[in-house]
Amino acid sequence: MGKAWTQAQRDEAADLYRKGYSSSQIAGQVGRTRNSVIGRLTRDGLIGNANRARKTNRRSAMKAERTHTRQPSSPLRANPDSEGVKLLAADVWKPLPGTNPVRLDEVEGCRWPLGEIREGTFCMCNAPKVEGSSYCPTHKRVSEPSR
Repeated sequence: MGKAWTQAQRDEAADLYRKGYSSSQIAGQVGRTRNSVIGRLTRDGLIGNANRARKTNRRSAMKAERTHTRQPSSPLRANPDSEGVKLLAADVWKPLPGTNPVRLDEVEGCRWPLGEIREGTFCMCNAPKVEGSSYCPTHKRVSEPSR
């Protein structure tokens, strides 16, 4: 960030602007860049949309006045299936309790990927699928976008 504006520089820039000088001419007089002058005059409400500057300040004040904090969205959870399985985000890629994960060429049930290819632990869930889906009830729910 550059040098702070003194009150004398601010007053001189505002006075020159009111007299009809361009931003480049004002910059030469007060020893600043043209963009610096434009920014200063905008923040002081002399040029541009002064209402926008006021709205921005009002918006910042409203954010500061908030008494509640936004809660993070809940971890990824699936609707419990018949066995009551719930998945948290960290557990989505681990085998479900009571399932027998298999390699891709052996899968007959749920095709939810598990494990890591690089580590040689890659397999599929293989739990019984929901009709018309590639996944078991738990993984089908996880795969659908939340509403």
